[in-house]
Amino acid sequence: MQTWRPDPAVQLPSSAALTDGSTPHDEAVVRRFLTGIRHGLTQAWRFLRQVSGDDAYDRYLAHMSRAHPGKPVMSRGAYFRARQEHRWSRISRCC
Repeated sequence: MQTWRPDPAVQLPSSAALTDGSTPHDEAVVRRFLTGIRHGLTQAWRFLRQVSGDDAYDRYLAHMSRAHPGKPVMSRGAYFRARQEHRWSRISRCC
């Protein structure tokens, strides 16, 4: 049984022989990859904060500044108490 050996007549281009002078592991490629990872993690963190309700006060502040400029806003503690009271002051069941 013979083992495979590359044909010495076939010359593969080296990474230094690319026409634009870049290499496969160019700094821009790595930077783009890391930027994509950072963007994905940021989006996942935003989603997690939104699902858990952690960003509710931030969204409240954004809403108040956009829809009701000039009106006083509640403090974080007052907002939390108002949300808890609203959530638990009424019957919240299906039957």
